[in-house]
Amino acid sequence: MRLVWMVVGLVLVGIGGLGVVLPGLPSTIFFIGAAACFARSDPRLERWVLGLPAIGPTVRDYRLGLGMPRRAKVVAISMIVGVSTLSGLFGFDSLRPRLIRRPCAPRAWP
Repeated sequence: MRLVWMVVGLVLVGIGGLGVVLPGLPSTIFFIGAAACFARSDPRLERWVLGLPAIGPTVRDYRLGLGMPRRAKVVAISMIVGVSTLSGLFGFDSLRPRLIRRPCAPRAWP
């Protein structure tokens, strides 16, 4: 069973590594999963994940129940608002949908 946990952990590290370079693919959650798998299989690999400079502190904070840092939340919410605004402004052909939203008509029940 230790071998299965190790293989799953290595696969999660691989996906997390892809998430570092591919936009839109999260990486931290895969490293958290990898650390959990390595805790059950190989403590040396778990220490390796926890020692990664960019990922290790986030995984340790998650394990301690500290969650996401406030600065990261502010950046994430700002990006969501910014991209949504740009999509609304440039994603429509005419000006009318950009300025107003047509209310939905109530649906008649049979």
